Amino acid sequence: MLAQAIVAATVREAQKRSVRVCVAVVDPGGHLVAFLRMDGMPFHLIGVAQDKAITAASFGMPTSELAFGLTRHSKAAVEFFRGREHLVLLGGGIPLHRGSELIGGVGVTGSSEAEDEACALAAVKTCLKDTFQSEA
Repeated sequence: MLAQAIVAATVREAQKRSVRVCVAVVDPGGHLVAFLRMDGMPFHLIGVAQDKAITAASFGMPTSELAFGLTRHSKAAVEFFRGREHLVLLGGGIPLHRGSELIGGVGVTGSSEAEDEACALAAVKTCLKDTFQSEA
């Protein structure tokens, strides 16, 4: 039920911002729990939303922070990570925490990285307001 609530809250935030998105929620092992592609969104973005969620759950940090952190590494390291399957170095993936426990990740794609991340954060803050932990 939480995963569906996060999807619904993400869509509400996207509509409020007049953007369309795909949103995926995964469990801590990266398995898809909930998904929605808003009308008119390219089907190629389905995997991007899932991969953002998987990346956030895997590393336990927002994908935007992971991407920024890699800028401190060598070009070879960045290229290595860039080529990994299901790893996305774009904003829009947010880990899901209940207290200190990592319970999954949400991935949003379809607009700018900033809009994608804002939609995901708004949904997480709404649905996990009692346990939301800012990763910033």
